[in-house]
Amino acid sequence: MGRTDSLYRRIRKKHIEGDASQSTLRKSVGCLLQAVLGIRLRSTGTRNTETTFGKDGEAKLTKWLHDHARVVWMKHQEPEKAEKELIDRLSLPLNLEGNERHPFYGRLSWIRAKAEEELEQ
Repeated sequence: MGRTDSLYRRIRKKHIEGDASQSTLRKSVGCLLQAVLGIRLRSTGTRNTETTFGKDGEAKLTKWLHDHARVVWMKHQEPEKAEKELIDRLSLPLNLEGNERHPFYGRLSWIRAKAEEELEQ
């Protein structure tokens, strides 16, 4: 098993089939699609410190991601440098970290904050 297989499994398990507590991508997409998918962000875990969309909501989000999302990656000697360069050059509206200049940054940040404020217990 090569490094690519490991990366693919990590992306699939964390971002495509995981939950919002482990993936900022899932949290962003789920917050954007709450009304469409009929899901809500909720507190989970033993101390209600994690946020997910609950078992049913996460399943709906996983199905949506399987049906609509595509993930690509490339090898790079300095992945952090490459990520910064890509964020600077491309329009990547779901990337928040280091992407404050993107026109969608404020809206997505607001949508996520609003979902956090309206958490279901």
